[in-house]
Amino acid sequence: MMTLDILGVLERYSTFHGSPAGRLVRKCRYWNRSDFSFAHEIMIYAWQNKRWDILANLSYAYVRSRVLQVLRVTRIKLTDAIKRYQTG
Repeated sequence: MMTLDILGVLERYSTFHGSPAGRLVRKCRYWNRSDFSFAHEIMIYAWQNKRWDILANLSYAYVRSRVLQVLRVTRIKLTDAIKRYQTG
């Protein structure tokens, strides 16, 4: 949807109702390498087309997802270490 908006053809598709709301884009959560790669491609394309609104919202979602991913991995590793310590 964001790519279609950047291209200026979003209104041709009746599936979508208007431009993606910034708050909804910022709530996006990227979970894996593929998700991050796709978001990065759209961010580059938004930069090239000077769509600063889309770039800002996607950048926020991208960084937020990275932080949450690091916290999740850290929590998992700490939980495993604590379990090993308690049983060891």
